[in-house]
Amino acid sequence: MRHSRDLVEIAAAMSLLLAACGGDADDESEDTTTPTSAAVEDTAVGLDGDAIDTVDEPSSEPAATVGTTAEPTSVFAMSAREISASVEAPTAIGTNVAAGFNAPDRELYLAQFHLGARVIDPIVPSLNPSVGAFFSSFGAAGTLCESWPIDAVYVNTGGALTAGSCNGIYRDLPDAGQLPTKPRVIRHLPISDGLATELMHRIGLEAARTLPMETAAAIGFADPERRGTDLAGQAATAEDFIDRLESAWATADPDALAQLYQYQSSRHDGFAGDRQSRQEIKDWYALLFETYPDLTLEVTEGFASGLGPGATHDLTMTAGGDNCTMRIGAVWDLDDEGLIADEYVYYDPHTVLACGWAR
Repeated sequence: MRHSRDLVEIAAAMSLLLAACGGDADDESEDTTTPTSAAVEDTAVGLDGDAIDTVDEPSSEPAATVGTTAEPTSVFAMSAREISASVEAPTAIGTNVAAGFNAPDRELYLAQFHLGARVIDPIVPSLNPSVGAFFSSFGAAGTLCESWPIDAVYVNTGGALTAGSCNGIYRDLPDAGQLPTKPRVIRHLPISDGLATELMHRIGLEAARTLPMETAAAIGFADPERRGTDLAGQAATAEDFIDRLESAWATADPDALAQLYQYQSSRHDGFAGDRQSRQEIKDWYALLFETYPDLTLEVTEGFASGLGPGATHDLTMTAGGDNCTMRIGAVWDLDDEGLIADEYVYYDPHTVLACGWAR
């Protein structure tokens, strides 16, 4: 269940479908600029922030005392002002990818990606289509979903994660009546130099548990011979991991959380600072719980894929004498032992500064 760079949202059975896609030069992204606006159902947003509610500008006053510390916390490696300035571009990219699919607007969609960007197929990597080919097969044709509305965007310096539903998934299939009506999906968009480099999807656990095997195989999410598992098996793996994650968080013990990771695992979180080993990750959790001793985690949604599990969750704590909640999305690459090889963390831009983690 690793994807080692082998990706999330609305496309429910989405990336699944990739096995049916093929790319050619004509389908590659050609535009490397992000449009500033577009009149589409999901409201495209521009990098000027006109259609985005940006995070509140940090106050010039000293931050209030948080948790047990007498000084402003340094849980985040970036300052509040730096974070506020950095959320705009990934928010726009995540929103515009969905808007481009729903219009459909090929130009808007392709403008979010680097030339040569590809969709990562969790089952057949050799068939990873270009983002243009994927759009042609499942976006413009509407053969995957009637619409792909998103209801949440999570961001960090290295990408965006969007969550939503795939409405009317594969409505043209003979067994469409057996499919979940609105499978939940997350879409993972790693970003470099202002544009997305890949597109990956993970499907909600409820849909993963109930999708018929024949359909899962048809859309690329069931290949026991290659992966040693099927979609239901991927759901079981994700559920087991999420159970272990919640149990570790319930202990409020940095060592228990660190045991979820490989010795040389990587935690990709630009806001808090990347960590490159189990020890570095443990040290960060120790700082987090020292600063917020009442910190709790609640998983709100879980997702499965051959790429690895994903989840959205709420972190609730006391900050400055008041309770506050940060909304977070994450995806994980797991090794054969179920330990985290790579973790990618994204924050709701509207709550990322809510609890005073930044300087």
